[in-house]
Amino acid sequence: MFEYIWILLPLGLIIGWYAAKVDSSRKRKLHQYLNLRYYLEKDKSAEKLSVSTDNAIPLNIEDEGISFTLTLGDAYRRRGEVDKAIEMHEYLLGTLSINDKNRHQVLISLAEDYSVAGIFDRSENTLRELLSTPYHDFAALKLSALYKQQNDWLQAVGMYERIENHKTSYATEVAHLYCELAEQSINDNDFKQASFWTQQALNISPDLARISLINAYIAMYNQQYQIVIDQLNLLSQQQASLIPIIIPIAYQAMMHEDNQRFPKWLDEQIQKYPSYFYLKIWKTHLLVMNESIPSATTYLYQALKKTRNLQGVTLLNQLQSLENHRHQEIFELYHQTFHHVIDYYAQFRCEKCGFVSKTLQWHCPSCQSWNTAAPVSDIIALQK
Repeated sequence: MFEYIWILLPLGLIIGWYAAKVDSSRKRKLHQYLNLRYYLEKDKSAEKLSVSTDNAIPLNIEDEGISFTLTLGDAYRRRGEVDKAIEMHEYLLGTLSINDKNRHQVLISLAEDYSVAGIFDRSENTLRELLSTPYHDFAALKLSALYKQQNDWLQAVGMYERIENHKTSYATEVAHLYCELAEQSINDNDFKQASFWTQQALNISPDLARISLINAYIAMYNQQYQIVIDQLNLLSQQQASLIPIIIPIAYQAMMHEDNQRFPKWLDEQIQKYPSYFYLKIWKTHLLVMNESIPSATTYLYQALKKTRNLQGVTLLNQLQSLENHRHQEIFELYHQTFHHVIDYYAQFRCEKCGFVSKTLQWHCPSCQSWNTAAPVSDIIALQK
């Protein structure tokens, strides 16, 4: 039995050594955490007493000291004291003993400091230093975000294209950036260049509804009405929630092709998507133009009995005022009040996080998702 002791003794020594190492690591991390809390609180207290804290923080250039000082600088930035964070991180870059790994970490923190402080040119230059390091992809993504903040879509695309797998991992983002470039060209009346950018977007993400919408506008400018219709039909398959915003352009294109085409298309959409009340409002307008005000009023009233909608009530009030001139002033008061309420509320909502806005946001400012915004019928829908 005793002969096994010589076998178990080395194993016990190894286990004891490992346990001591783990315990030492935990104590070291706890010590760093307590030091971090101490210096932050000490610095905060000194500020209240109007005491200078220039020499309150020991900037140790040993490896452990660099890690601690880096963490302390990040803590200052998160606390809103960006100037102190920049000072500490710039000091670390100037130390002669800092190795490449630590230098890269400091550059990342310093770039974040500059960005939070609004010094975008320095943030850009710092991140560009990281493009030739193992943090290449991280730096490219950060630079792309920086350029997007400045609406520099071409530079943002260039950063994404530096990433090897950007066509699979970031296809939607890159396609939307090409769409931004296309819309920019449309604003400059350069429709040929806009077509070029939408083609680039198609090469990346062929099923993106935004591309179809832009192509429809380009075709409308060129009076290619059948292409407009084809693009809008494609969009309705790609993202049906956007149908309410394409009705005006669909009306213009189809009325140029065939007077009866739009009413048939509208009836098809109402049958497919009965919850989109805006389609029924357009149906009401068609009835006013093609039949009579009483028939339009009856149709809208029946639709409102099934689905409550403030825009529909506003239109119904307006139609009733046209039929009943005796109470014209009362109807006008209702109409103005309803429109004031509707204009106050948002018209689009992110289907992922619920963020609402008055304009269509292809990139949600809240959850940072692409292509998740959809029109809401009116403020009643916002209460759900």
